[in-house]
Amino acid sequence: MRSLVAALLNARNHAGMIAVLEAYQPPAPSIARDQEIKSLIEELTGHLGAARREESLATAIAILRADAEYVIPRLRRSGILRSSKYEFNGSLIAGIIKMALKVRHLLTARDDRIDYLRSVLALTKVAPNALSLHKEINGILRTRENIALKTILVVLNSRFYHHWIPDPTLSSLNLERYSSEDLSDAGSLIIAMYSKLFPIHDECCNFIDIEGILPEATVYERLLLAAVRLTKFTDAEKLIDGLPFEAELEGETVRIFSSDPDIERSIRLGYIQSQNQAWIRARHLNGSDPPPSVREFIEKGFEEQVFDSLIELVATPVKRLRLMLPSAPQVFELFSRDDMFRDEVENLLHLDVDSFVRLDPYEQVTEGVTAIDIFKLQRYFNFISCVYQKKLEGIPDEAERYYLTFASTVLIVTHDSLFEQMQLIFADAEKTRAIIDLLTMKAGAGHLDLQYAPLLDLGSHYAIAPHNGQPHCLDAEAGLDPVDLQAEHAHQVPRIARGARGSGREVLVGAIDPLGREQNGAQPQPALLEYQHEIVDQIGDHLRDRLRGGDRLEQPP
Repeated sequence: MRSLVAALLNARNHAGMIAVLEAYQPPAPSIARDQEIKSLIEELTGHLGAARREESLATAIAILRADAEYVIPRLRRSGILRSSKYEFNGSLIAGIIKMALKVRHLLTARDDRIDYLRSVLALTKVAPNALSLHKEINGILRTRENIALKTILVVLNSRFYHHWIPDPTLSSLNLERYSSEDLSDAGSLIIAMYSKLFPIHDECCNFIDIEGILPEATVYERLLLAAVRLTKFTDAEKLIDGLPFEAELEGETVRIFSSDPDIERSIRLGYIQSQNQAWIRARHLNGSDPPPSVREFIEKGFEEQVFDSLIELVATPVKRLRLMLPSAPQVFELFSRDDMFRDEVENLLHLDVDSFVRLDPYEQVTEGVTAIDIFKLQRYFNFISCVYQKKLEGIPDEAERYYLTFASTVLIVTHDSLFEQMQLIFADAEKTRAIIDLLTMKAGAGHLDLQYAPLLDLGSHYAIAPHNGQPHCLDAEAGLDPVDLQAEHAHQVPRIARGARGSGREVLVGAIDPLGREQNGAQPQPALLEYQHEIVDQIGDHLRDRLRGGDRLEQPP
């Protein structure tokens, strides 16, 4: 086959290449042949990455001529023909596909294999648009070192806190069309692209982009919108690579559709079944006294003027709200208790439905870490977020409230401090380390995903990224690198397919208000409602023990 590659490179034009291919006799299947094909596929990846057009074309056509039926599934499984892997150079991929279709009569492959190549070709038509979006994101970030990262985290945090229902009838150029999951994906992409432009370090989340967040500015709306649209393109690539879906060019629009109508029906039936199961569980949970939600608990604390004094306004070196959480055991008992708030019951309900099993909250997610442990950590961060947002609601001046929202609501915590706080919840150093490791997003690790790893490691601090209220991190395997289709197939590609068909989790969230903790009749009734007033009172009694002293912005360099 290497001799065929050399001959194709020596051909003067496409007609000469076709003549070489017609004269070539493909080798019989053998272990040696398969090894050579695999080696050439690796070389093809290198040629594409370096934009070596002639070498890419010759290598790809040679291995397809040798055994297209064997080669195409391997190209598809590895995502080698995704233009997003090569700086959205769609013309590079298109040249290979067009040549392959021109010599279709010489390729030994089923029609569905060739249909996949046509789908790839259709997506290359919109690759230039994807490249424009990529350049727009880079252009915005490039001039905003050390201010863009915190600003985008605050924007996401505010949107997730004030739950909204996406409207799919709106234009794709309207941010309100997209779900919280879409925005999480967009935020993850922005962080990944930022980390390629600038180093991630302890000082990169100190300040916000004052000019970019002015009411008349649209910088971050454009940034998020470009990122959402770009992820939709990469999702389409993954969809045709990972599931029996195809892409077809209709005028200037690329339509993604199932190769088999039964697949579409199965996906829709899956949504219907999920909704039915959710309703069944909701009805089963009705009738018992509801545990309070975290927000209701915070409301009670502010009504009794207990939580209001947890937050103080400081003026230097940056004007901001600062949380001073009591270190008393009575306070952290709130986060270490096994019984749940209503929000957590709802999340457990969703996990129960999504997993098609009766999920045990004490089941291990990873070694030494259970689902209930993750709920406790989320409860802690949710508590802090709600306290900040409730405090902000009480600020009458709109401009002041708007500024403090950006200056105050993204938590920056030292590694040691987070560990100490987690120890107050779990009292188990090994478990605490395992949880922090599970949820930490390292900027240089390749694929980043806020939904699975909300702790952004800055060096000696963590930035606590916002989450959309769903415990995605309970799926310990779901954050695998999406470039490796074999790894992502079982977890991420079905999520992308769900998004493609337009059935979002928000529909279920709006439809379910489970009253109680009697999940599957197995767990005890929550005691949080019973102890709500007592816990609030205990926190008030121990405010004198709160952690005083300067925060990270007041530490000497």
